[in-house]
Amino acid sequence: MQMNLFNDQHNKLNLYKAVDDIKNRFGDQLVSKAVVGRKKPK
Repeated sequence: MQMNLFNDQHNKLNLYKAVDDIKNRFGDQLVSKAVVGRKKPK
């Protein structure tokens, strides 16, 4: 079973702060949302 990173509001806020710090330091293009896709069966 995989843990949910977003159950705790405090952890979520820390995550968003860390992402903002990275974006401010290295630029907006460095961090983006991940997209997971599956191939369509033939």
